[in-house]
Order: sequence, then C-alpha cells, then structure tokens
Amino acid sequence: MNDSDINQQQLDEQVQKALENMSTEEVRDVFIESMVLEKLSDEEEVDDEVFEELKKDLNDRLDGKINEKLLAVLPEDKVGELDSIIEGGADPEKIRSMLAENNVSVDDVVTGAMKELREEYLGDAAKDVEE
Repeated sequence: MNDSDINQQQLDEQVQKALENMSTEEVRDVFIESMVLEKLSDEEEVDDEVFEELKKDLNDRLDGKINEKLLAVLPEDKVGELDSIIEGGADPEKIRSMLAENNVSVDDVVTGAMKELREEYLGDAAKDVEE
C-alpha cells in the first residue's frame, strides 16, 4: 500500500464517521451542493440566488428519481396504500416502516437514485469517480 492509498483510506474513514453523525437531510444537502460545485468550473462565478436555484432544481430531480424508483420496486397492489399514507401527511418513519414491511430497502432506493442523478448531471466525470 502506498502513501496515497493510506491517505485515501484515512479520508474515507473520516467521511464515513462524518456521515454517521449527519441527518438524512444534511447528507442530501452535502450531496447536492457538492454536485453543483463540481459541475461549475473554478472560473465560473454564480451569485447566491443562481446557486440556490441550481440546488433546488437538483433536489426536485432527486425527489422525482426516488419516487420513480420506489414505485418500480414496490408491489403494485401497495402503491395505493403508499399514496394514501403520503397524502395523509404521514411522518417519514411511517413511510419507511410501510416500505420495510414490503421488503423495500429505502437506503438502496435512495442510493440508486443519487447515483443515477449524479451520472446524469455530471456525465462522464461521475463515471470516472466511481471507477
């Protein structure tokens, strides 16, 4: 193992510890913001309003992807039940519980949606990072 491998391993461990202490919303915010920053070149300056609009757009797109993936893996006869729970203003834990009862891994769905969005938004740069 060379020094760069050790440094990367240490960095990965530090990131993992930081993620464990963050809420889902905080992780999502960091993910979205990092993609926007990666997409913008160092020379490209945007004002705060534009930056926030870019983040909002990506958040909306991520929501759509998550919903799309949830519907794809949820048994067809349970889709109406999920809609009723969501429309009733259920808290996220109730939704997560319903999905778990139907063997749907929310973490896997969200991770898949995030990877897909990243690849679409960043193109080849995202694929290079994963390899």
